[in-house]
Amino acid sequence: MKTLDTNIINAIADATDNNLHTGAIAILAKVMGNTALVNWCEWIDECHQFAGHMTQDLLDDRNLVSRAVHVQAKGLYSNYNDIYAAF
Repeated sequence: MKTLDTNIINAIADATDNNLHTGAIAILAKVMGNTALVNWCEWIDECHQFAGHMTQDLLDDRNLVSRAVHVQAKGLYSNYNDIYAAF
């Protein structure tokens, strides 16, 4: 198993601390090379900007993306607990 660099974990934590939850998910998806999930995050952000707030449908979509990213990360990284804590 690989170990995710602590600088990336810190970037995820910073995004989360700054209320950029979709961005935090996108950071992890990018690092893992999951373009489909990165694109989904970008779509969620675009819709969020258009609507002016996070609708329940967007929150539901973000939760789906988040679950998928976490499942993938848990299988890839030995320091998954640190990654999870960053969110």
